[in-house]
Amino acid sequence: MSVADAGYPKDVLSETRKYQRPGGRVKDSITPAPGRLDDSVDVLGETKVVDRRAFPGTDRDDPPAPAAPKAPDIAPHREGPIAFGPDGLPLKEGTTMEEDEEGYLKPKMEDHHKVEIHDQGWFHAESNRYEQEELAKMHIVSICDAVRQRQGVGLCRDGRWTNSPHEFPDLGLTGTVLSNALVPFPPNDQQYYIGGKYDQEASLLRPTAVPNFAHDGHGSSTWLRLVDFAQHADAVHLFDEFSSKSHCGRIYQGSLDNGYFVEALQAISLRPKLVKQLFYAWQARRSVYIARLYKHGTWMRVEVDDYVPVGRPGRNDTEVNVPICCRSEHFPNVIWPSLIEKAYAKIHTLRLSPSAVSEEDMGGWEALNGGGKVEDALADLTGGVAGRFYTEDVSPDRLFIYIHDLQRDTLFVCRPNTTNCEMQGVRLNPYYPYAVNRAVHWEGGLYLQLFCGGPGVYDGGLQDITVPYTLSRNEKFPERREDGFFWLNAEDFHEYFGTIFECRLVNSGDVSLPEMPPPRFETATAVRHVPDGSRHDGALAALLEWATWDLEELLGSLRRNDSNIVREFRSKAAMDKRIVGCLGGQLGRMMVYAAHRLGVKMCVLDPLGENSPAGQVAEMSVKGSFQEAEKVRELAKKCDILTLEVEHVNADVLEELHQAGVPVQPLPFVVKLIQDKYVQKVHLQKHGVPLPDFEKVETEADLHSIGERFGYPMMLKSRYGAYDGKGNAVVPNAQGITAAFEKLGGKAGKKLYVEKWAPFKMELAVMVARGVDETMNVTMRTYPVVHTVQRDSVCFTCLTPPVGVTQKQQELAQKIATDAIKSFGDARGIFGVEMFLLEDGSVLLNEIAPRPHNTGHYTMEACGVDQFEQHLRCVLGLPLGDCELRVGGAMMVNILGQGETPEMVTKTMAPLRRALNVPDAGIHWYGKEGCAKGRKMGHITVTGFTPASALEQIRPVLKAVDGDEAADKHDVPTKPSPSVGIIMGSDSDLPTMKDAAQILDDFGIPYEISVVSAHRTPEYMYEYATTAEARGINVIIAGAGGAAHLPGMVAALTPLPVIGVPVKSSTLSGNDSLLSIVQMPKGIPVATVAIGNAANAGLLAVRILGAANPGQRQKMTRYMAEEAAAVEKKRKRCVVWPKSLQLELKERLEMAEVVADLVCEIVRADLFRAKHPARVEDPNGMEIRRKGVQHVGADGQPLAWYEWVFANPGEIVRQNEPEFVVTVPQHAVPCEIACSVEQFDPRMLMKTPGRPEAVPILCKVYEKVNSENTYSDQLICRSNWIPVRDAMLAFTVTKGGEYLIVAELPSGTSHVERMIFRCYASQPYVMVAAHKMSRKHRLVQTRALPGASRLSLVGLMQPEAMDKDQPVRIDWEYDAMRKPEFDLETGWNALVKEVHEDCTVM
Repeated sequence: MSVADAGYPKDVLSETRKYQRPGGRVKDSITPAPGRLDDSVDVLGETKVVDRRAFPGTDRDDPPAPAAPKAPDIAPHREGPIAFGPDGLPLKEGTTMEEDEEGYLKPKMEDHHKVEIHDQGWFHAESNRYEQEELAKMHIVSICDAVRQRQGVGLCRDGRWTNSPHEFPDLGLTGTVLSNALVPFPPNDQQYYIGGKYDQEASLLRPTAVPNFAHDGHGSSTWLRLVDFAQHADAVHLFDEFSSKSHCGRIYQGSLDNGYFVEALQAISLRPKLVKQLFYAWQARRSVYIARLYKHGTWMRVEVDDYVPVGRPGRNDTEVNVPICCRSEHFPNVIWPSLIEKAYAKIHTLRLSPSAVSEEDMGGWEALNGGGKVEDALADLTGGVAGRFYTEDVSPDRLFIYIHDLQRDTLFVCRPNTTNCEMQGVRLNPYYPYAVNRAVHWEGGLYLQLFCGGPGVYDGGLQDITVPYTLSRNEKFPERREDGFFWLNAEDFHEYFGTIFECRLVNSGDVSLPEMPPPRFETATAVRHVPDGSRHDGALAALLEWATWDLEELLGSLRRNDSNIVREFRSKAAMDKRIVGCLGGQLGRMMVYAAHRLGVKMCVLDPLGENSPAGQVAEMSVKGSFQEAEKVRELAKKCDILTLEVEHVNADVLEELHQAGVPVQPLPFVVKLIQDKYVQKVHLQKHGVPLPDFEKVETEADLHSIGERFGYPMMLKSRYGAYDGKGNAVVPNAQGITAAFEKLGGKAGKKLYVEKWAPFKMELAVMVARGVDETMNVTMRTYPVVHTVQRDSVCFTCLTPPVGVTQKQQELAQKIATDAIKSFGDARGIFGVEMFLLEDGSVLLNEIAPRPHNTGHYTMEACGVDQFEQHLRCVLGLPLGDCELRVGGAMMVNILGQGETPEMVTKTMAPLRRALNVPDAGIHWYGKEGCAKGRKMGHITVTGFTPASALEQIRPVLKAVDGDEAADKHDVPTKPSPSVGIIMGSDSDLPTMKDAAQILDDFGIPYEISVVSAHRTPEYMYEYATTAEARGINVIIAGAGGAAHLPGMVAALTPLPVIGVPVKSSTLSGNDSLLSIVQMPKGIPVATVAIGNAANAGLLAVRILGAANPGQRQKMTRYMAEEAAAVEKKRKRCVVWPKSLQLELKERLEMAEVVADLVCEIVRADLFRAKHPARVEDPNGMEIRRKGVQHVGADGQPLAWYEWVFANPGEIVRQNEPEFVVTVPQHAVPCEIACSVEQFDPRMLMKTPGRPEAVPILCKVYEKVNSENTYSDQLICRSNWIPVRDAMLAFTVTKGGEYLIVAELPSGTSHVERMIFRCYASQPYVMVAAHKMSRKHRLVQTRALPGASRLSLVGLMQPEAMDKDQPVRIDWEYDAMRKPEFDLETGWNALVKEVHEDCTVM
């Protein structure tokens, strides 16, 4: 039985004809004609699963027309009146009628046994979901065919449908017992006004909401098609199909006072998948739209055309033909909101005749006016369960976690707290709709993204204050501020928003947005789960206890239940609340990113201010030069500590600020010392740091004298301002002295010095971090050594670990760098140290930078903590982070500008575009203005398992730098260095060792093969073993026969893993080799494989490399699968199973029997239900328990919820208040339950303006204890007790049992006509029953923990705000979100014009 037909007037939900209501008085007896309607036959057949993808839903000229439905498929309604039985169903054909004492016709009871007492009877309503979908398919085809036919004969010139029987008579589109027929809705004012006509005295319509030419009560105004508002009809679409945005845009309220409805639509527009579910089918070319709405447990199929009434203009008198309905911000090109409002108005309209006004006419489009409830509209539009709660009843942390966990399948509409906004000066417009789009945990903070549906953005300035730039402009969240989206933190949301409306999307499937949390539970199926009593969903339950708990109690409860949630959400406070000021640009940008991760705010000084690379992402910025003292002082006033990322600053003013008490790190004296490169060298020389020889230069003659001592070439350098090769000049010989001296400004008096040429093998660099620990003692850490390659004196690439540099040389370079930084006293920060590696293996220091450095950029992808975050840790006194490599190798390449022309800009960007296709590539673009040649525009870092793999990965990027044809001109290896070294004592071992090489070839691992004899070439063996690591080797495979000393000797000389392969000999068949390799002394490990099995040695090498390389592990997994498949293929060819396999099979069969016994034990209690899956009748006969129905969503996937719908068509008073029983078996826990008790919507029966207030219904949930009719006094949860249509509940069951839901009315005089109960469960095998309260229940105290807990903030109130046993009143006008400015009389522009004319005359 359908709720739609359960005692409701058939006129409301079916055709607009006057039908005989149950018990209606007639003069003559009625006997239905035979063969017309038999409700025992499913005329639609099986429609449980529907192919949604076959829906007609495009903007093509006409949908593909299936075969026309035959007349017997759906029996049409008769032209005459239809008689109904006491249960609301149409009478069967041939039913005998009899007249009672009062003259009313009633059927004989023996002919109609499905009778229930309507004053207290509850019945289970069958779903019409799929039946409506099938009817929508047929109706849209029939309507489009009718339009095409009438257009062909000249009766429909525009080729569009009008939902009027005068324009399109005899369509013959009927309904069924469960589904409504096609209801006419002609474009005239009879459909608009309550009761069909305009009552000027009683109407609550504003002047702008009265259709043109109809405000005098006579005639009808002219309705216009929505397509007529566009420039041409082809520009009008139902949805914005061409937009790539993740939302459907703003929706503007029309002239009606239905802001509540617009709020609901606004929240739905944030979920594009949900928006498209609002329609069964549509044909824009024919103006045929079939909307999909939900009303009182019944799916409504609403056919509408695109005619809408036109109202008076607003304040702007130049506006004409303004639609009264709501509109999309893309109107008139997008029309779905307007059509949904029309469809929503249609289901609240009852007309006995499409052309004549009758006293029986009820409802109308005007019934949507006068305010309403957001939760009602949300439930009607989505089929969800909706309610409201208030932020004052919950803490900010709990509110955030609640929204965060439910955001995937819940809509949240929010309204500003006007009192708090006015007190704090936050400009949030209370008359604009707001909705929560998403909630995220970002960089230690809790943030929510809101959407404002008003024109412009009304965020009250909250985003600019507390939201990190990295969040507001993050590519993961494509919603932008100009589209109405803004971010704010959890505290601000809690403070400035007061009322939250939520709607659980239990009937919508997965309509979530990208980057939302995963589903809370998997979609339940018919598979029965093994009981697990240890599972306890206590984390969310603890969040929803009474709000009087303080934060520490909450966190303690969470810690006991789910420590992961505690770790994720515990701290929202910044790690350090000091503001760091930085003098710098591009490196400052990356430092700001690091500060955001630490929750630290930054202010930067740069000549470009907020347009600088750092200023674009920092919270604050100062525009000015690094040398300008006043600007540096201005920066200091805004910050708590100063640092820098470029040494060319005004060190004198930094010294002045430091002496005045402003913390500056690195110390100003160090900055001044490093600024003068000659003084820097003198300082380092005094502290014993190895340097190239150097001398000060004052005249050109000094250079000649020094050249005789140093020899040529030598390097002439500027003492100040030199960087990236600028300020350096090579003096090749004595003849080049004059040119170099003039180039660097020596003749102009610039200070210079000269260095002796260092014949280096390669250039190295080390980043050194110097900070303090918790006791303020100095701590230092060094990053790995990198090999830098310069091009035109500018750093081009950096590679780590450096290939060709021994471990001892790397340690020497790190020691020299550390010693140099130790000489700077108490200075803290990150320091870049550049050095020369000479041919003899010695290391000389070149220069030091007191800041993050270009050669440390690789740390952002390759190390535990990058150089920028480490610098902030140093200057703030925070513990230093991990400097070790997290990867096997990394290579960085600088991207230099090629020129300002479009062609050169494209060439500059080419490496970045190429890098997008490179795995493990990190791309960094600095955001600089212009693209000057040689200017650093960005960098790219590629990581790999080894330096060789990093080189190979980055090769496409290097090719893009100069073009593919010049790819080999770079000073980097063009061939990947080997990762595995295969060595053997003699070339006679090669036939054995080639198997290892073959394996490495199969896995794509580079290797080298060499003959290394431990006895004949011991010097070469020593050199090979000691240099293998520096050459990039990661594993050594050593094969040897006979004495087989080679593997052990090599293992004693290298820290690399060594795999020994015993080679078979002619004397002892390789046993001597095996024992020699295996019997190694303690501390010299050698992995040994079987004799001659070099293939296993190759596989073991692959596994060793795969320990840190996921790609190699995947290849190994595929290799193992192929081997297993080969064995399986051979096994299938075996005729007789080995005895061992027979025993194993027997054991498995025995285990299967044990499992089967366990399953039988689990389901033993449900055997009766299994035999009767539809319903289970209680022995006392008072209730019928039913299993839920799992429907199919719009995407063809099963919904996550099981549904029950019960209805009572009679009158509910205190004497027959309802009860609902939810039974959850133990094997179905944890299980979420969401339910709603609904009243009949009075808008459907309004005859005069002024909507009656709903009856406040209070619902409570109790847990049953052992004895009969006894329940625990610990209330599981409750609903709100306010005058709204729906009372919502939600709770999660963690222990199987029976849970009682009671619905209470406020007083003995309260009564509700017709009530609906909807229940949804996340697990199968749950049973639900509905009946009247038959007896009072006993509440007892129990020591056991509750088996269920609250899962919704709806109904949550602090104890002092409890309702004191009476409903809570609500502000009717505020609750309707009225727009008082619309109440003003129009004509403002006309008045202004009149005043102007008067002034002109005067």
